[in-house]
Amino acid sequence: MKLQDNSVLVRCDGFYLVSLKGYFSQELSLSLHYRKGREPLFSLSKVKYVSSIAVVYLGFKDKIYLNVTTHSTSCEDIQVNGGELILIHQSPGGFCAY
Repeated sequence: MKLQDNSVLVRCDGFYLVSLKGYFSQELSLSLHYRKGREPLFSLSKVKYVSSIAVVYLGFKDKIYLNVTTHSTSCEDIQVNGGELILIHQSPGGFCAY
């Protein structure tokens, strides 16, 4: 996987296991996106902890990115502890571009 502009670029079509975990220093709202104009994969409001998992179909050129908002302070002041984003391609053999 390749990172570009704070996004994970999807290079192969197929099903992916997507896991998002983390603890935050303050309450915030977050959403995990994959394509403009589509509903987010995850959308949580006013949380200090996230542990979400899903299996989703992603296509070549999709970009996985996280949108974080908070009402109490700037995003630069948010501390993340134990944060991880995991993508595992579950159906290799489809279209891929390297």
